[in-house]
Amino acid sequence: MSSIDLIIMGFKNLWRRKARTFLTILGVIIGTSSIVIMLSLGIAMNESFKKELSRMGSINIINVYAQEDRFGYEEEGQKKVEQKNVILDDKALVSFRNMNGVEAVSPLLEQYLTVKSGKYQVNIPVRGIDTQNMAAFDYKVQAGRLLSASDTSAIVFGAHVNEEFYNPKSRRRTDSEEIKVDLMTADLRLMSEGGYNGPAKQQGKKLRPFKVKGVGILTEGNYETDWGAYMNINALKDFMEKQKKSQPKPQDPKERRRQKEKEKGYQQAMVKIKDIDQVKTVK
Repeated sequence: MSSIDLIIMGFKNLWRRKARTFLTILGVIIGTSSIVIMLSLGIAMNESFKKELSRMGSINIINVYAQEDRFGYEEEGQKKVEQKNVILDDKALVSFRNMNGVEAVSPLLEQYLTVKSGKYQVNIPVRGIDTQNMAAFDYKVQAGRLLSASDTSAIVFGAHVNEEFYNPKSRRRTDSEEIKVDLMTADLRLMSEGGYNGPAKQQGKKLRPFKVKGVGILTEGNYETDWGAYMNINALKDFMEKQKKSQPKPQDPKERRRQKEKEKGYQQAMVKIKDIDQVKTVK
C-alpha cells in the first residue's frame, strides 16, 4: 500500500468519526493557545517590571545618605544621650572609590529653588553633582548635552520641568492656558524658592538672582530626574553659601552647632557598581 493510499484511508477514518476528530482538534488548539498566552503574559510582565525598575533608577547605583542627628538611651535610667554624627565628606567618598567593584562615586547636594523665565517660574529640586561622572551614572539627554567640568552657570533639566511653569501673578492656572518655555534658549534666573528664602523674606531681604543657561534636557522615563534639574556641585555650593548669609543665624547654640556639622559634608552620595552581582557586597 502506497503512502497516498494510507493518507486517503486516514482522512476517511477521521471523517467517519467527525465528533471525535473535532473534539481532538479543539483540545489541541486550546492547549496550544493556553501555552502561548501564558508565555506571552510572563514575558510582558517581566518587561513591565524591568521598565518600572528603570524608571526608579539604575539597580547598579547605591544611594548613601548623610546620617542625621540621633538620640540613644542608656540602659539604666533611660537617659537621653545625643550621638555624634558620621559626616559624609570627601574622605568618605575616597574610601568608597577604593572599594572593589566600585566604578564611580559622586557627591550630591539638593536644594529646592525657583527657576524664572520672564513672568513665568517653576519651583523644582536642583541637585549639584560631580559633572565628570554624569555619563557614568547613566544620565542621558534627549536634547543638548550633559554638564562638563568647566560649567559654572549651566543647568540640565528633567524632561517634564517645562510643563510646570506658571505665572505667580495669576490666581490659578486654567487647562486652556498653555505655557511654553524653551529651556534651551530662554533667559533663565535661579533664586531661592518663591524668590525669597524663609526668614530673609520676613526681613525684606531678597536674594540676587543667579543667571543660568539650560544646556540639556534629560531623557524621559525616570521618576527622580523628570521633574528636577542638575548643575555643577561647586556652583550650587556657592549659591547655597550666599543664601545662608542672607539668613539670620540660629539663636540656640546647639542648633548652630548642628547646622555647622551639616555644612561639613554632603547630603547624599551616589555609588555606581560595575557588576550587579557585587551590589550586595559593596552595600
